[in-house]
Amino acid sequence: MTFAVAVSDGRLATDTTVTVQAAPPVDSTGALQAMFDNLRPGDTLTLEARTYRYTGVLYVRVPGVTVNGNGATLAATDDLTAQLQILADGVTVHDLTMSSPLIESRSPISTIYIASDHVTIRDVTIDGSAGAGVYLTGAGYFELDNVRVIRSLADGIHMTNGSHDGVVNNAYTEWTGDDGIAVVSYRSDGVVSKNIVINNPVVNGTTWGRGVTVVGGENITYHNVTIANTDAAGVYIATEPSYDTYSVAEVQILGGTLVNCNTNPEVVHGGVLLWAGNPDTSISDVRIAGLTVSDTPGSATWILGLIKENGATLHHIALDTITLHQSLSMMPSYTNAPSGDYSLNQVLLNGIGLQVL
Repeated sequence: MTFAVAVSDGRLATDTTVTVQAAPPVDSTGALQAMFDNLRPGDTLTLEARTYRYTGVLYVRVPGVTVNGNGATLAATDDLTAQLQILADGVTVHDLTMSSPLIESRSPISTIYIASDHVTIRDVTIDGSAGAGVYLTGAGYFELDNVRVIRSLADGIHMTNGSHDGVVNNAYTEWTGDDGIAVVSYRSDGVVSKNIVINNPVVNGTTWGRGVTVVGGENITYHNVTIANTDAAGVYIATEPSYDTYSVAEVQILGGTLVNCNTNPEVVHGGVLLWAGNPDTSISDVRIAGLTVSDTPGSATWILGLIKENGATLHHIALDTITLHQSLSMMPSYTNAPSGDYSLNQVLLNGIGLQVL
C-alpha cells in the first residue's frame, strides 16, 4: 500500500511517499478444518463474525454438530476448491455467507455439498459458485431454510441421486447459470429422488436453464412459486433423453406467478413446459394449479406446452385455475398429446377460457 506522511527534521516539514508491502491475507483452511475435526457429537462451533479466506475444500465429518456462522463469511480464493462438504448425519449450519470469485467457465464444484441425512442449512447465502450453489446427493430428511444463491454457474439448488424426504423453505436464487431449483433423477444413478416439498421459492433470473424443475422424480411439490426472467421455461417437468432421466410421477405446482419466462429466442419452452422425451418413461399424475403466467416473450411461441416424444407417455395431467396474461399475439398453448391425457379447469387467457390445449 502507498500513503503520504509528513516528515520533519526539526526545521522544515515536507510530505513524502512511503510504500509498505501489505501482508497477504491469512489462509484459514487449516484452522477451519481443525475446528471442524475437533468437534464432538452434540458440540456447537461458533465462528467469529469476520471473513475467513480458504484455499481448499472443507469437510464436516463429525455427526450431530452445529456450525454457527455468527455472520461470518467463508471467502474462497480458488473457485475450483470453493466447497464445504457435509458428510456426516445430523449436521446444522446456519448464519453463514460463502463467497467465491467469479470465473468464466463452469465446473463440477458446488459450494455446499451434502451427502448425508438429517442436515439443516439455515440463513446461508452463497455469493458466486463455479457449480451449483447447494448440491444434495443421496441426502435424506434434509431441511434448507432461507438459503440464498446468487450467481452460481450451475443450478442454484440441485437435489439428485435419490435425495428424499426433504423440505426447502423460502429459497431465493438470482441469475443462476442453470435452473434455479431442480429435482433430478438420472437412471445411471439407479435411484429416484422423491418426497420433497419446496415452499415459497423465488427465482429471480437465470442466464441459462429454467426456473423450477422436476426432471425425473416422485412426489415432489412446489408451493407458491415466484419466478421471473428465466432463460427457458419458468416451470419445467420432464424426462430427458440427453441425460437419460427417470419418469416423473405425483408432482404438484400449487400457486404462484411466472413473469417474462423463456427469454432465450433459441429455446422454445414457453412459460410452462411438460416434456416426456426419454424413451420408455412417463409423466403421470401431475397437477398445476393456481398459477398466473404473464408477459411470456413472443419468441417462446406458446405459453403452456405439453409434449411427448420418442415413445414416452403422458397420463393424468391436470391444469387447474391457471391465469394467462398476454399482450403479444402468440399461441396460448401447444400439445401433441390427445385430450384424454390431460384435463383443463378454469384455464383463462386474458379472461377467456381455453377448452383444449
